Amino acid sequence: MCVKKEVWRISPVSFPRGKRNCSKCNGKREFINSEKFRVNANGRVIDVWLIFRCETCGTAWNMTVYERKAADALNQEEYLGFLRNDAYLAEKYGRDPGVFARNRAEIVLRDQDYRVEILQDWGCGENEEKGIREVELEVPFPTKLRVDHLLAVQLGVSRSVIKRWAGETIIFCQDEAEHEDRKDGGCRRKGERNFLREKVKNGMKMGIRMNCVQDEPERL
Repeated sequence: MCVKKEVWRISPVSFPRGKRNCSKCNGKREFINSEKFRVNANGRVIDVWLIFRCETCGTAWNMTVYERKAADALNQEEYLGFLRNDAYLAEKYGRDPGVFARNRAEIVLRDQDYRVEILQDWGCGENEEKGIREVELEVPFPTKLRVDHLLAVQLGVSRSVIKRWAGETIIFCQDEAEHEDRKDGGCRRKGERNFLREKVKNGMKMGIRMNCVQDEPERL
């Protein structure tokens, strides 16, 4: 059977926010990544903070990236990047859950702000519409995006259709063993797959039986 392989790279469009107490608002607020750093060099040690601002009052919160880091242990290129407010570093540390955890701040993710890029696409010729479309996810940053929402948007159908397709093994997780014995590419019902409720994760692989998807207009 023909297998058409794809890699989908899923990237958030907006930065995560940090949720913590605001000294001026006297309560928990969300803080927005300013994409700017504050650097303090004191002798042979360096402190680096990524500056966030309260969405309500604008109060600054400096999220610690490095604290009393030995100057000779800090990558020189990265150090210069902090000084010039490098956008890549603001994204790298502004999406790292570990940095938020070390600062005792809740990381706030949004599932609707993301983009999907097809990085690799291996076709299999004239009969690919009758084969399996194998999709591998590349997810470099944490996201709240659920599998069912991703598939509904990418395939242009409702979530209820995605749920039904999963129940009929038209869509399946590659970790599931049930599809391996299928020789005819049929669409029998196997029950709902829990993977639809999961958040997308790096390395997840899914299969789509193209002949069944092509037949969908006639089945509605």
